[in-house]
Amino acid sequence: RADFTKQIINIILLLSLSLPLQGAPFERLIYMVDRHDSYERLSRNIDSFDVIAPQVFSFNSDGVLYGEVDERIVKLVQKHRKKLMPLVANEDFDKEKVQQFLKDEEAKKHLIDALAEVGKRYGFAGWQLDFEHLGRESRALYTDFIKKLHTRLRKHRMQLSIAVTPARGEESRSAHDAQFYADWIASY
Repeated sequence: RADFTKQIINIILLLSLSLPLQGAPFERLIYMVDRHDSYERLSRNIDSFDVIAPQVFSFNSDGVLYGEVDERIVKLVQKHRKKLMPLVANEDFDKEKVQQFLKDEEAKKHLIDALAEVGKRYGFAGWQLDFEHLGRESRALYTDFIKKLHTRLRKHRMQLSIAVTPARGEESRSAHDAQFYADWIASY
């Protein structure tokens, strides 16, 4: 009888872990690039996704944001009541430029202002940052930037998401992690 009770408790526990957490719903996200066939695929399959994340914005070391979301995508997302949360990446994924940016308080303020303004103007749900080649030496400056950006975006009810990947050499600490990393690389 005790073994049966343990099995039932384990089953209930296992089932409860597979359910989404209350207040933290599972969202299906799609990344898309600025190509005609991407728009066509999105328009055919938009009901399969909750968050649309076009990869169309970049910024330079002076904090100047550039790029735009195709107006057709904005209208499609609004029509289907989905979230629009574009990616913004450092220009050319250049390590030296992103480090220069993170050391420049005026540049960081300029980018934060631009992200808030553009996000409000187009009704974005928020932004996903994809800062490449940061390096460990940028950790404190990047963390400070994220705190300031998050505070500003929250005032406008926008979310902030950060794209992260494991550091080289950390991708194979377990068989599960190694497979996840391999799958992630394969998706690109």
